[in-house]
Amino acid sequence: MFLVGLVPQCIGHTTYNWSLRWLPPGLVALIGLAEPAGASLLAYFFLNEGLTVGKAFGGCLILAGIYLATSRNIRK
Repeated sequence: MFLVGLVPQCIGHTTYNWSLRWLPPGLVALIGLAEPAGASLLAYFFLNEGLTVGKAFGGCLILAGIYLATSRNIRK
């Protein structure tokens, strides 16, 4: 159980800090919002979890919001 918590935390924090070197903090925080949508997709494919209409709609809504916010940031 110790490694289950340690390894993802180390990889996650290292990746987060690395991305802050190259991207603005607001963009990194915004992209971090995609984690629940990605986790739902991984659970669907690897753990045979059910993907309800609410989860699919919420994930699409989050990803669409991230796309709109990042595309505006790129155009500036």
